[in-house]
Amino acid sequence: MLVADDDDETRAVLVRLLDSVEEIEVVGAASNLAAAGELVADSQPDVVLLDRVMPGVTGPSAVDALRLRAPDAAIVVLSGYGRDD
Repeated sequence: MLVADDDDETRAVLVRLLDSVEEIEVVGAASNLAAAGELVADSQPDVVLLDRVMPGVTGPSAVDALRLRAPDAAIVVLSGYGRDD
């Protein structure tokens, strides 16, 4: 599993939580889409947890970019916002 979130605290909490589950292997964490793209291409994770809004990119375009590098990965989009604005 790969975690991509621009908020340092959120990313760290998600990684710690996921690392505590024996069946889950966190293969990387990224703070921006460029880093996430490199990690996804290198590690080919089964699952990517992706922040919906990161600087310079939104959910749909980020998903498309990652899908090009890891077409078989399940991409779960997370949001800290209460509604879709």
